[in-house]
Amino acid sequence: MGGCDTYARLGPLMAMTLVSTVPLMVAFFVAQRYFIQGIVITGVKG
Repeated sequence: MGGCDTYARLGPLMAMTLVSTVPLMVAFFVAQRYFIQGIVITGVKG
């Protein structure tokens, strides 16, 4: 089975996941701000 080799490769995998996720999260929060401003400006009624 995998044994210790599986856990040894987990560190770089987690690092690359973090590196690829952080820019996407930043872009989402920046775009969300502009999206909310657009809704407020146009005055969408519920």
